[in-house]
Amino acid sequence: AFTEFTGGTASGTANKYTMDFGWNDVTVIAIGAQYQLNDDTWLRFGYNNSNAAVPSDRAFTNSALPAVAEDSFSLGASRNFGENWQAHFSYTTLITNSVTAKNDPGALGAGDGTKISLGGSSIVGGISYRY
Repeated sequence: AFTEFTGGTASGTANKYTMDFGWNDVTVIAIGAQYQLNDDTWLRFGYNNSNAAVPSDRAFTNSALPAVAEDSFSLGASRNFGENWQAHFSYTTLITNSVTAKNDPGALGAGDGTKISLGGSSIVGGISYRY
């Protein structure tokens, strides 16, 4: 589990901080496929599943770092334009997942019932030139 953070300062000295997030190790299963529609177009699909890294007894402690994601889906496409240009597009959605705090030792009893969630979507587009 992740428990230590080392950061640098402008003068180049390193500082080490111990932060016990209490994260669990996660198992990730991912699958994806690509289909060539024609000589110039490719379509893609992906699915990703994992268990949440934050257990309920650490939800309050992880309010700023809600590592509770479990399922995401992705779609994408690429298309050739001329001999050297390609356009790319992708959409990803992370299904919202939540964990509610229960007996979090970092909250000293005050954080019970705190709910942390993570979810969202992203759209990415790009253009590339092949030499």
